[in-house]
Amino acid sequence: MKIEKYSHEEAEHVAWPIDALELKEVEEEIKMLLNGPFVTTEEPRAAKILSRWGPRGGMAVPDGKGGLKELRGVEMVNRRTDDFGTMFNDLSDLYKYNVKFWFIFYYL
Repeated sequence: MKIEKYSHEEAEHVAWPIDALELKEVEEEIKMLLNGPFVTTEEPRAAKILSRWGPRGGMAVPDGKGGLKELRGVEMVNRRTDDFGTMFNDLSDLYKYNVKFWFIFYYL
């Protein structure tokens, strides 16, 4: 398995093949994202995570009444990590049908 990291002036990105989702450690991480809060206000790491991720804004989600509500802070981080877990879980199902591709994530 090959994981590549590239640097550019604007952003860095990491690339890895879909079969990385079949690694036991990765499967455990996906389960962790799906099965509970990623972070709570009682955890010391919460402040660090929120300082990097939380202040960049919120996210709008359906409110169940036909409108939207905005999530911020710990609630937003937990929703986004759950969404990532769902995405990786669904992509892992694709791999079982012999679909092959590479993930590429860009970050600033």
